[in-house]
Amino acid sequence: MNIFVRQNDNDLLKYLSDAEAQKLKKIERQQTIENKEKVLAEGAENRDIYLVAEGILEVTKLDSTGEEIIFDTVYEGEIIGEMNFIQPGKSIFGVRAKGKTIVASYTYDVLSDLMTKNKHLAAKIFAAINDSLADKNIRITQKL
Repeated sequence: MNIFVRQNDNDLLKYLSDAEAQKLKKIERQQTIENKEKVLAEGAENRDIYLVAEGILEVTKLDSTGEEIIFDTVYEGEIIGEMNFIQPGKSIFGVRAKGKTIVASYTYDVLSDLMTKNKHLAAKIFAAINDSLADKNIRITQKL
């Protein structure tokens, strides 16, 4: 059960008021990723969170021959990188664009600093991250 009310369809900002969402908009970095271009390489040590602003991302895993297998798909409004944001470590998967995609990124240091300064905002962001992880676990286990 969640104590926050969903305010929009963006998986990271979904529980934030307009004023709170503007704080995150100020720290986001947007970039355009071309088809098959990597957003995150498998094995990378990166704690940033990525939001699909437009387009689609594919979550990939290298098989024993080194071939990339598409493991999952991340759609507009969804986030990726939330597990490494919470628990540092090497990324288990790679992430690449499927077609031209616009990604908003939130660097770990800047987002953490903002959350440290505003505990209520942090609680809402962590609730959104928790929801995203739960949704992905359900989606992935249904594919197995």
